[in-house]
Amino acid sequence: MRVEDFNPVITPSDKEALRQGYRFDPVKADRPVQWIEKHCRLSTGDFADQPMILLDWQKQLLWRVFGWVDVDGRRRHREVFCEVPKKNGKSGLVSAIVLYLLTYDGEARPKIHVNATDKAQASLIWEEADQMIQRSPDLAKRLESSEHYKRIRYRKNGGIIQTCSSDVDSKDGGNCSAVIFDELHRFTGNRRAAWNVYAGSGAARRQPLKISISTAGEDRNSVMFEQHNRALKIETGELVDVSFCGVVFGPREGVERDPHDEATWRAYNPSLGHTMDLKGFRADYESARLSPESFNYWKRTRLNIWTQSAARFIDADQWAACEPRRPESEIVEAGELWFAGLDLSSTRDITAFVRTAGNPTHGADVFLKAWMPEEEAERRQKQHGIKYREWADAGFLTLTPGNRIDYDEVIAGIEEDFDRIPFLSLHGDHYNASLVGAKLLAKGLPFAVIRQGFLSLNSPTKEVERLVAIGKLRHGDNPVLTWTASNCVAVRDKSNNVMLDKSKSHEKIDPMAALVNSIAGMIDHYVNEAKATAISSVECFWVPAR
Repeated sequence: MRVEDFNPVITPSDKEALRQGYRFDPVKADRPVQWIEKHCRLSTGDFADQPMILLDWQKQLLWRVFGWVDVDGRRRHREVFCEVPKKNGKSGLVSAIVLYLLTYDGEARPKIHVNATDKAQASLIWEEADQMIQRSPDLAKRLESSEHYKRIRYRKNGGIIQTCSSDVDSKDGGNCSAVIFDELHRFTGNRRAAWNVYAGSGAARRQPLKISISTAGEDRNSVMFEQHNRALKIETGELVDVSFCGVVFGPREGVERDPHDEATWRAYNPSLGHTMDLKGFRADYESARLSPESFNYWKRTRLNIWTQSAARFIDADQWAACEPRRPESEIVEAGELWFAGLDLSSTRDITAFVRTAGNPTHGADVFLKAWMPEEEAERRQKQHGIKYREWADAGFLTLTPGNRIDYDEVIAGIEEDFDRIPFLSLHGDHYNASLVGAKLLAKGLPFAVIRQGFLSLNSPTKEVERLVAIGKLRHGDNPVLTWTASNCVAVRDKSNNVMLDKSKSHEKIDPMAALVNSIAGMIDHYVNEAKATAISSVECFWVPAR
């Protein structure tokens, strides 16, 4: 698409801008496009080291931002908001824009701040810009990039690009010529202060610019949701604002689109088929749709659909459709391996011990033992109506006398199971591990602490999710495990690692946490076995040189 074919008047705010004397200058509009395509090269993926050829949606955004000017040639737009799903080339585009603003925008001593909620996220734009500099002989001669400070300088005009994390709220916004907010949806709660810091920044500048770019979020009380609504109201004409440029790739109120439909994927992902291929997109969809929590996350990050954070991790219908559990005797006769997990609650909550038999290919049979103080069970049953007494009478829950769990009784129950059917591993959380874990080790049980973090729990948590989705988590309809499965809420980090979160879950999830710990042992064993097999295969085919 050429700038000559672009229609710049698309909203009532554009018409108001014309009335106020603003005009669209095609030459100024296309200047950043030509500069970026000449000087910037991408550093990752299939397009690494190739010139950055902007897609139509990226060109149109730049044309709108840089093409509208007043009679003195100053930009009309002071704020830019772009909401687009992940993997559509946001980071590369923003990196190229900040380099243009630093070197070619004509600002005296440009000062550009790139903001994110943590140092790692803040570094992403700098890293991409730094790679662009290294791949351009012209930029490499003119710009100085500091990895230690995550800063880029242009000595000719005294300009600087500086990355900042959300602790910027302890500083003032400075006299910035441009401010970038990367992944604005993360600036929630106390982090909003970073946004407020820059409210008046650039007041002394000739044409200051604030750019926010992000995927959709979850918090409807956030500055991100305010900007989202502002952009949509300007689009419809409900709000007229000549200084704000908003672009939202995602749903509109009152317009229903099927998230399972390929047409919806293309409508909300303007780079689909370019920066990402349809085959990979569909594979991500097929994986995510197996569980409500994963699909909730997928819809938000890949279709820009605003979702609630507390999506349940387990689909009740999938859980109910899981295969029947095999009897212990059948599993033992088949010679299958056993693994165990322990979740040591406080002395007033549920403590859970889970044994798992099976493997990732054929599924897992799950056996639960759970303990709870009798007085606490009675209190919570009266207060919340949870069927603790009924479960105890049916043998699914052991109530220990008084208001505290007797850990010696728990240890005895685990030891009894180990003597009857040995298990290869017993993974438990760090809570009370020094007390209970030491006693288990002293009795010869294979106890090991598993760290309760994303890196440790991501794989077993996703494996539980997968086994439920394919119907091979054979839980035996244990009502305590079923209830806690229905309570689970998972959280994700920015790398899409997932783990269960007790603080966000709807009620108790201790038995499910124990199940994840147990599955961790199973994964460890079969991953190590696969590595050993691969090494043996290599050795079999290795022939020493003569």
